[in-house]
Amino acid sequence: MAIYPVISALKRKRAVVSGEPRAAERRRAAMQEHLAVLDATLRLMCYEGDPPDIKPVAPRKRRLFPRRGELQRAVLDILHTAKGPMSDGDVADRVMAAKGMDVGNPDLRGTVMEMVSVVRKRPAP
Repeated sequence: MAIYPVISALKRKRAVVSGEPRAAERRRAAMQEHLAVLDATLRLMCYEGDPPDIKPVAPRKRRLFPRRGELQRAVLDILHTAKGPMSDGDVADRVMAAKGMDVGNPDLRGTVMEMVSVVRKRPAP
């Protein structure tokens, strides 16, 4: 029956998702240790304030395509040189290969494929 592959995929997804809180807890513990070391170092350097009073800032997200219009230009170049119609996945694979990204990473490929899909739905300049 066709239901067995679906059940197998759902079990695999559940296993991955159930492991995420454990990994997050380990990362949190490591960050707490790192903060303790930084606080101690600040005190050794005669920092006069209270280290926990230092305002936290969110880490900056690394952008996959930092230059304005970079992805759109890459997609258009690929489509202009294509021999025939191409799926979003094919275009994403070529864009990733051109940027030196890991095409074998399914999460990254999915993200780039979504971005390519958005670009392809925009009207051409």
